Amino acid sequence: REFLSTALPMYMLPTYYVWLDRLPLSENGKIDRKSLPDPRRGVEKAYEAPESETAQALAVIWKNLLGVERVGLHDDFFELGGQSLKAASLITHILGKWKIEVPLQWIFQHSTLESFSIKIDTLLKYGFVKKMPIVKLQDGKNTIFCFPPIAGFGIEYQKLSLYLDNYTVYGFDFIEEENRIQEYLSIMKEIQPEGPYILLGYSAGGNLAFEVAKSLEATGNKVNRLIMIDAERKEKVGSASIKQINQETAEQLAAVHHQYQEYLSIPSFLKSIENRIQQYRIYLNNVVNDGSINADIYAFRSIDSSALGWEVATKGTYDEIQSYGKHGEMLEDPYLIQNAKKIKEKLPALKKLIPENIG
Repeated sequence: REFLSTALPMYMLPTYYVWLDRLPLSENGKIDRKSLPDPRRGVEKAYEAPESETAQALAVIWKNLLGVERVGLHDDFFELGGQSLKAASLITHILGKWKIEVPLQWIFQHSTLESFSIKIDTLLKYGFVKKMPIVKLQDGKNTIFCFPPIAGFGIEYQKLSLYLDNYTVYGFDFIEEENRIQEYLSIMKEIQPEGPYILLGYSAGGNLAFEVAKSLEATGNKVNRLIMIDAERKEKVGSASIKQINQETAEQLAAVHHQYQEYLSIPSFLKSIENRIQQYRIYLNNVVNDGSINADIYAFRSIDSSALGWEVATKGTYDEIQSYGKHGEMLEDPYLIQNAKKIKEKLPALKKLIPENIG
């Protein structure tokens, strides 16, 4: 389930898993669905009562939320009938019970009562949740750090990462605190202690990635290259008023409603996403991409964009590549695979960029 959650939307994650040596076929060679085993068969586990106070309280929440008679220590939330909306509701119940925020992905990663209650106990012990604003999307060799488009989620690069096989791909969320650049550098250094670094940004993520690249180089770190996907260089501070930014935020929320509709119906999630988009738009309005970097810049331009303007921002190689699809289509089918191929052509050859004595 944890592995699938990196490649599928939460609502598509299976509740049950059944391993078969082969699929049953009908006489005409098609899958015989009537002969498939009941996926629920054999999921019953030996009942063990929860003992800790947290596990007992959590069992009551699960019981009421899922409509089951009892919940044992080794019972799985999803095998008991949970799904993504129930998981989101669970997070709200936990907030009401313990007054703590829990990342939604935890229930997908720790879906038994025992493992999830241990996570809750950890939060209660330390009194807070520190959620890293980064998600690992793909395992491979050279590491690519991707900076988010205006919706603010690193998970937006999930589809692209599938085509960047053999690369380790990380997607950053937008950090709302003012010291965001220092935070990005700190997290990157924790993951990859030494350069050279590869950065990528789509749309607003390109403007943000450039600022991170500048700071990396200013602190003595080598940046190999910067991949821009339809990001226009900001030459001066924008003139948008707070009213305009709020309007643009509302429009952006409407644009991502279909993608995140399961969560936007929950007030706490809606407020969080709305605030993130608003803060990102304020940042984008105020940022100026001045100065230049030593890293090579490769800019991929959509069919509805003019020159992106990054040629003055690098002392290295600059190449602006005409790509497929309009701005909002570049990372979606059917244009994604064509654009991903172009991007891979501009990535460094797969080799050990990090010094051999580093992990």
